[in-house]
Amino acid sequence: MILENNAQYEFVSVFNGMTKLTTIFAETPNEDDYLENALNCLRLIGNTYFVISAFQGTTDDEGKLCLPTDAYAIEAVTNGWQDWTNSSWRNKTSNLFISGNYLKYEYYYNNPLGTKTRYLLLRDSPNTNVQVLYRTYNHDENYLPLVTEAESEACAYYYKYIETLRKTFQGNANASQLLSLAEKMKGQKILQARAITHMSQNFVNDINNIIHSFDRKWYNRTHKPVKIA
Repeated sequence: MILENNAQYEFVSVFNGMTKLTTIFAETPNEDDYLENALNCLRLIGNTYFVISAFQGTTDDEGKLCLPTDAYAIEAVTNGWQDWTNSSWRNKTSNLFISGNYLKYEYYYNNPLGTKTRYLLLRDSPNTNVQVLYRTYNHDENYLPLVTEAESEACAYYYKYIETLRKTFQGNANASQLLSLAEKMKGQKILQARAITHMSQNFVNDINNIIHSFDRKWYNRTHKPVKIA
């Protein structure tokens, strides 16, 4: 989303929702179970906060280059520039134009939000030093997504809904009575997490310029209707 690229947030751990579960529902979920459900919830929300990062390495005899586990999408692969990975351009939230020769590559990955092996295959460039610009989500030191407070709360309610659904199928009468409420609250929290809570004044100014310049007449240009014979 364009607006998301201009929004400013304070991010928290993906496990922050576990505290909310304890506070609101007096539940302490298993960490692995919670993480699996939280990642599913984040996919439903659809918001992903990207930054640009850089990586430099040498392909093997077959042209294969293993990437950091947080490499979500590739922006550019080049050779011929050795010092840009340590420049002030690193980790910027905008597209970059880098020098060097662009190289043909194939990108292989498994789960976009997982931590499995990702690599490039440059069939025409074995044993070559290359630079890679890639797009990554905001993450902690374990490569787990960082989330907003609203997303954290949505993950907590999503987990509660899944647990209520599971207990309902197991024949728990109390869970069956709460299922519709849990589903409704889960949906509300996901919608709230999708909403943009902040836009910088600079960005609002850009939007206003676009709105007010729409269909504006230009100086020294005719605006008379064109007569077609």
